[in-house]
Amino acid sequence: MSDVNVILKVQIEKTIEILQLALQVSSEQAVAEYLGKYKHALALISAGGVNSEALIKALRALLGCARGYMETSSNYDQKFLDEMGLTEKLVKDLLG
Repeated sequence: MSDVNVILKVQIEKTIEILQLALQVSSEQAVAEYLGKYKHALALISAGGVNSEALIKALRALLGCARGYMETSSNYDQKFLDEMGLTEKLVKDLLG
């Protein structure tokens, strides 16, 4: 696994952790959906499908999640938004 993929995997793990914490105090459906997307991408990375079509599709599904949350919620102070933003930047850099 390349350094970029390791960094991406670690960042996705951080995002998953903070999304799980957010779900403990809120039952927002959007947060649960985002968590599912992040877990799916992590599973594909962990399975070694680093350049697979499925992984690329899963990573693209992460793009715009932070913005999507902000468009549907009035709570912009969520800690997971920062982590989601960092993940999205890494994905954009990776996919070009």
